Amino acid sequence: MMAPSGGTVDDLIALNARIGEMEQQGADAAQFFTDLLSDDLVFRRASGKVVDKSGPEGFIEGLKNNPFKSHVAEDITVHPVGNRVLVTLVVVGTRNDDGSVHRYRNIRLFSRQDSRWILECRYNYEITGL
Repeated sequence: MMAPSGGTVDDLIALNARIGEMEQQGADAAQFFTDLLSDDLVFRRASGKVVDKSGPEGFIEGLKNNPFKSHVAEDITVHPVGNRVLVTLVVVGTRNDDGSVHRYRNIRLFSRQDSRWILECRYNYEITGL
């Protein structure tokens, strides 16, 4: 199955799995996210705080303080919407401080620019009660 504007659904699944892997690299992944994220990114953290791509509390700056020792993406689903793609998934994160495991629903909206996907919006919330 082809996703809108090129790339396959499998490519998008792989990209979304890679996002978690790259987050684990912390500040070393800054260039990956600089290229992937829209300059107009809207990112809602699981805490409810809304941040942008850069700046003192932005996503890229937050890579320096990763509270997780692992991120694993599960249940990645790709939904083409016009010339964009909506991706839903669950991220399972194991915390550095106490080893507790948390599950987060991620909703990500991508658009195609030139020959690559750009992450425009990311909305996270913790899944509780499981």
